[in-house]
Amino acid sequence: MTRARFAFAALLAVAGCLLPIQAASADTSGTVFVQTVPATANVPLRVGGIDTITDASGRATVQVPDVNGVADTVRVTSGALGQGIRVGLGRVAILPHLVAHQSRLVVGLNVWSHTHLVLRSGHTGVAVGAVRGVRLRSMTGIVKTVDLRGTHEVELLARRPQLVHDRLIAQPVTWSVASVKAGRGVALTSAQGRLDPYGKRTWPLTLSTVQGTVGITRCPPRRASSSSWTARRP
Repeated sequence: MTRARFAFAALLAVAGCLLPIQAASADTSGTVFVQTVPATANVPLRVGGIDTITDASGRATVQVPDVNGVADTVRVTSGALGQGIRVGLGRVAILPHLVAHQSRLVVGLNVWSHTHLVLRSGHTGVAVGAVRGVRLRSMTGIVKTVDLRGTHEVELLARRPQLVHDRLIAQPVTWSVASVKAGRGVALTSAQGRLDPYGKRTWPLTLSTVQGTVGITRCPPRRASSSSWTARRP
């Protein structure tokens, strides 16, 4: 064997030894452990291209072909969970890596509750049917206007993920009645305080009379603005 052929054969032998090592080092598959916040069962997720569903404790374990950047691949594939609950992806937090080929994720969910408004006349003497609409306001500044002549159903944001001290938590979102719209000469509000709609299928609203423009109970009076509602005869 000539010197050139011998060198070529030696090179092939070395390459043959290195290939298995390179193949092993290129393995990026692994296991992803998911925890939803709030802990929510039966949430359909897609993680690393693999579909899964959370268990009763809001957890899921997924085998993925590539754990690198897997947090960016998380999706909620269907938000409607039944019982008037809808969820959507809020944000994903990555927990510290403890074991090779493993990733631990906390998936923060936005949660909406489908709520039925139940009006009661209270001591106002005003028929519930005379109330044309209500305006609801959340602690986050979201405003929902419900035309009661068409529906008493409303979907309200109930939970949203917030990062507090490097920990992802589910922040409750409460709502109050901003104003009530009725006929001319009838100024109404609701005697209820704030509502946390999480898991609430109904929201009873007992009407009460007020002087002047429609306002919010337990709040100081404020000047009427372009956003205030004025009672008019339908």
